[in-house]
Amino acid sequence: MTEKSARVRLVIHRSWEREAFSTPGTREALLFAAKRIEAYAKGDAPRRPSHRTAWNSIAKQIGSAVAMDKDGWYGGVYTEANPRARHAMLQERGFTSPKGRKIPGRRWLKGALLKARIDE
Repeated sequence: MTEKSARVRLVIHRSWEREAFSTPGTREALLFAAKRIEAYAKGDAPRRPSHRTAWNSIAKQIGSAVAMDKDGWYGGVYTEANPRARHAMLQERGFTSPKGRKIPGRRWLKGALLKARIDE
C-alpha cells in the first residue's frame, strides 16, 4: 500500500486560504469527509420494515459531491436529487399530517453530522 503525502508549503498572505483550499490534498480530504457523512446518513436513514428496497427509499436518494470554484474545493452531501422522492426532509424535520397531528422529526441527518464530527 502506498501512502500519499499531503504536505503543503503554506505562506500566510491575503489569499492564503484560496491557495490552501485549491490543493489536491484538500480535495482528497473533502472527498473522504463527504463519503463518511454519506455513509453515516445512509446507515441512519429511516427504512421500511420489509427486506425489499424500493426505488424511492431514502438511502438511495443520498449522495455526495466535491467540486471546485474560484475559492477552492468544497464538498457536500445531498438528499433527494430525484424530485419524485421528496420524503427525506419530512422525516428529518417532522411534518403535520392531513388530520392536523404533529409528527416529530427523526433528525437522522443531524445525527450523521454529529457522528462524523471531529472533536480535538
